[in-house]
Amino acid sequence: MLGLVVDAVIGVVVVAAGIVAFRLWKAGKAVTGAAVVAGTETLVKDTAAEITPAIQAAIEKAVADAVAKAIAPKP
Repeated sequence: MLGLVVDAVIGVVVVAAGIVAFRLWKAGKAVTGAAVVAGTETLVKDTAAEITPAIQAAIEKAVADAVAKAIAPKP
């Protein structure tokens, strides 16, 4: 299970680095290792900040639904 999580994290980082490298290349900037690493860190942080509220809302909804189902009167 841990191996699957690690593989997923590595995959996300590789895709993010590819996106950053493409954006740098498309903008006509130098595609260096340092620029890609810095851009990848920024991209991951920004994406996590945008996704976190959505994940939190989904978890809250799932918990609320489970609680409502658990306390609903049985026919």
